[in-house]
Amino acid sequence: MASDLTYELGALWDNEHGLHLTALEGGTGSVTRLQNGGATRFTFKKPFKHIPHVQLTMDRGDNTSAPFKNCFIYLLSNGGPAVDHDGFSVGIFAPVGFNTKFRYMAIGISESTTTNTPKRKTPPTKTAPPKKTTTKTLKAPANDEDENDEEEEEE
Repeated sequence: MASDLTYELGALWDNEHGLHLTALEGGTGSVTRLQNGGATRFTFKKPFKHIPHVQLTMDRGDNTSAPFKNCFIYLLSNGGPAVDHDGFSVGIFAPVGFNTKFRYMAIGISESTTTNTPKRKTPPTKTAPPKKTTTKTLKAPANDEDENDEEEEEE
């Protein structure tokens, strides 16, 4: 099912971690439990430059008086990654033929090589240099059978 929203970003970033959002796509979809339990593939309107983070949320719609049927939806890989540049695959845990709607949000996140982190006001704590260690080889004591024999003979 086609998405409802595609938006290119680039002005949002996280100074502390050096991350910024590169693209955003959100929308709705529906998935039906297949006989073989396989995944249903959804394609983005525009491919992402980096593999996006995808979040799925079940959507019961406006009819809250409809009977609730317990099921689970999840990202499912079919021999490859569940999410790639072009789309994502969804699986459902429910009886065969059961269909449910969901909303999804795909967020492209890229990591900067430099960060705009403000300088610390307090200096970092200093750690002590590692202690020098030495290893010694211990020799096993000699096994003297004569000493054992003497103890038995002294009776």
